[in-house]
Amino acid sequence: MRQFYFFLPRIMLYTTLLLFLTACQQSSSIPEGFYDYQKEKAENAAAELSFSPNLPEYVPMEVAFLVSDRYYLNDSEKEALDISLYTQENDLLSIQFIQGNIETGLIDAETVMIDEQLEGEYVDNSFAKILSWKKDGITYKMSYRENTLGTTQEKNNNVSKQDLVQVARSFHS
Repeated sequence: MRQFYFFLPRIMLYTTLLLFLTACQQSSSIPEGFYDYQKEKAENAAAELSFSPNLPEYVPMEVAFLVSDRYYLNDSEKEALDISLYTQENDLLSIQFIQGNIETGLIDAETVMIDEQLEGEYVDNSFAKILSWKKDGITYKMSYRENTLGTTQEKNNNVSKQDLVQVARSFHS
């Protein structure tokens, strides 16, 4: 019994150290200026699909709640999933996953490189910032819309094109 009491403080120290290192490792995988989100809830929604889209590792805003909606496109019967992430201020990051390579219909889109081999299309219009790309037979479309109703000029999350591209990279890393 005496040996147990001798090792107990060491076991507690090692356990605490292990938990601390795990927490540090998890928080360091999210770059500064980006945030964690309810990934388990998003994974559960994606698990309902007949295809397997990748999910982002992080997002460019602090998420208050997540809403998902699985549906089929009317014109093609392709399966799709929308994951909508909202901030407390009602800013919205919507991520759409569509089975197949679908034309997104982005007008005046700028071609951007998500990584060395993956191109995307980016549009910043008066309503939203939109980034779309296709990979492994899945079309991804990410739209960011900042709530402008009832806000002051000072409030501005400043989610940029580069922020959206960096989040898109995290889908495939």
